[in-house]
Amino acid sequence: MYRYFKSIDIFLIKLAIILIPLGIYKGVDYFKANQYLWLKLFAVFFLFFYLLKSITKAEIIWKQHPLNLPIFLFFIICSLSLMLSKIFFVSLKDYLIFFSYLILFFTIINSVDTEKDFFSIINFFLYVSTFVALYVILHFYGIITYLKEFGPTVSPIGQKNWTSNYLALFFFIAFFLFLIQKKRKFLFKYFLILIIFYIALMICRSRGIWISMILTSIIMIFLIYHFKLYYMIKKKKKWI
Repeated sequence: MYRYFKSIDIFLIKLAIILIPLGIYKGVDYFKANQYLWLKLFAVFFLFFYLLKSITKAEIIWKQHPLNLPIFLFFIICSLSLMLSKIFFVSLKDYLIFFSYLILFFTIINSVDTEKDFFSIINFFLYVSTFVALYVILHFYGIITYLKEFGPTVSPIGQKNWTSNYLALFFFIAFFLFLIQKKRKFLFKYFLILIIFYIALMICRSRGIWISMILTSIIMIFLIYHFKLYYMIKKKKKWI
């Protein structure tokens, strides 16, 4: 039964990775409205299956994680802020969005418990973000005309600042996966993804790119040194 529920969670996580950034309707010109709708919908699904698993196993399913405490404290602060807000319903909308992201985060933490699942989710993120980057390139050169009403530089994520920030988050992940590969076919795959990302980012030409890339690089350097991933990279690549 556990494996059955886990398979559903992994499937829903991958479906969320696809539909939240890509499930758009151009009649809704505020792109984030589409994304928030999908996010809240999947949050309901994840919460439903979590309760179903807890009832079936007759126990509360909760995994320890270093981020649990700071996120829980931040959630309490947001809850207090909501109660003290003078514009309650506006604040409630933002609160529900944050709560939905929280559900998504804990679903991933509780469902992805093997190395295979972890790299499966990471690669799925990269495939979706690569599709977004390809969309930027093809739309810019007029090959794809859907969303042409919003100008030459646009994607399912939205305008170029949002798109470039989204792509910048995955650029260093793709670069890290490129560094640890030994097989040529995987080297070529990640190299191709990096080239597509680079072209899309140059088309966007947004100042937000550099902010995202600087923050992402700082986090990436911290993770490499904190988890001693440098030795793994050096073992895989003789030229480092």
